[in-house]
Formats: sequence, structure tokens, C-alpha cells
Amino acid sequence: MKRFAAMILPLALSACFVGDAPLIEAGEGIVFSDAVMEFCADGECHAGALVDDAYVIEEPEKPPGEETSSLRFAPLWGDQAGVRVYVAEMETSKDEGVLYFVARRTPENPSRIDLQMPDCKRYDAQARAQFELTAVDTYSCSAPDLETLKAALLSVYSGDFSRPGFWAE
Repeated sequence: MKRFAAMILPLALSACFVGDAPLIEAGEGIVFSDAVMEFCADGECHAGALVDDAYVIEEPEKPPGEETSSLRFAPLWGDQAGVRVYVAEMETSKDEGVLYFVARRTPENPSRIDLQMPDCKRYDAQARAQFELTAVDTYSCSAPDLETLKAALLSVYSGDFSRPGFWAE
């Protein structure tokens, strides 16, 4: 089994939102369930157990002392049909920065969370200025705070959240 962070890295290299420090404060994360949850991205899934208000990804083949990954969630969007979307923040124990995703509980399996990497390339210069998005490198950008990140994500992605194909891409 591949490490979860290694699984996510190819997605992150495509163009993503990153940060030096978490934007979702400890104690402020959404708890979906005390039970183990399944987190899926790019066709691969890993289990995660709740620790405080974050889900620590379980990687049984990980050597002792290797980095761990955790996910913390904040509400982002909901519709009248009951679709709920969250900002997901992934942090590693090696303090290598933070990655941001959009996430949803799957309708057919509420213990499964689908993750999608938002693409910074979808924001032109005007949108980047409007939302104070800072280019980190050619592919990545960062937002100054959680509310700004949410506003930026909603401005581009809210039309995609109810579309089942978006979560399968």
C-alpha cells in the first residue's frame, strides 16, 4: 500500500492550494464520525481514524518514525438536496506544509470521503488579486486565511459540487 501523502503528491503537483501553516484551527474541525472513515483521491482509498478533530491516515505498512498524514475539515457549501462539501486540509507530521482539497461524503457510503484537488490555474490574474491568492510556484498558490480560501473555491467550483462527474474526475 502506498503512503497516503505519496498518493496525493501527484495531484498536488498539478496545481493546488498550499500553505505554510494550517488555516483550520485545532478544535475547529468537522467530525463526521468516531468510526474509521475512508478517504479517497485519484481512485485510491485509505482509512483514517479520528484523533481529536482530525483524521489520521492509517498506513499499516509505514515504517516506525515515518511521517503521518492527517485531514481536518471545515464546512464550505451545501445545497437543498443535502449535498455537503468541505474544505479538507492535509498536514503531515514532518511539517512540510499543508495541502487543501474540496471534499464530500459520498451519497452511497457515508463513511467514505471523496477528495478533489482544486486547480490554481483556474484563477486568472483578476481573480487571484480579488482573493489575494499568492503564487507559491508555477503550479501552486496560497490564500491568506480560511474565509478567503472558501470564497475563492466557491467562486470557481460551486457549480461543480452537485455534478457527480466532478467527484470522479
